[in-house]
Amino acid sequence: MIDALSHVNVWVDDQDEAKAFYTEKLGFEVRQDATLDEFGGYRWLAVGPPEQPDVNVILSAATPPAIDSEIAKQLLELVHKERWGRASSGPTTAAEPPRSSRTAAS
Repeated sequence: MIDALSHVNVWVDDQDEAKAFYTEKLGFEVRQDATLDEFGGYRWLAVGPPEQPDVNVILSAATPPAIDSEIAKQLLELVHKERWGRASSGPTTAAEPPRSSRTAAS
């Protein structure tokens, strides 16, 4: 049985857009935002709700070196088609995340 959740990965194609949505629209705070040169310039970006300091939402760019370039392409195609999330209901609203940060968990 799962008692707690500390890290959740969300694939995005624009980390800056996703960061703006989660912080400005949802009120999350930035937990970590670092570029890791030793991992090919990979950007580790994590946000979370202020009232839950142990919860980290990792906003991962679907690009190498995080994942293979062909897998990244397939993943983003699925995210953009919303095959993992709810069915498309037209344009996003202020209450919905931008298309680039919708994921299977949406």
